Amino acid sequence: MTVATTRILSSNYCIVWRSSDDLDVIDKLQSIFHRWENTANAGERSRLSKEVIAGCESIERQVYQL
Repeated sequence: MTVATTRILSSNYCIVWRSSDDLDVIDKLQSIFHRWENTANAGERSRLSKEVIAGCESIERQVYQL
């Protein structure tokens, strides 16, 4: 059985996620993004950029599967 959870991402977006695993992906991506925002080191910023892109692509795939 799938339990849907609603999360408000901003004042303009409301997304229903199918499971807590989906929410974990969002939380991880948000954490990586905040580290990216606060990193001055170019090498670390490049690595985190790749992680953000990969996380966004993962979410995109999950949305298409809905």
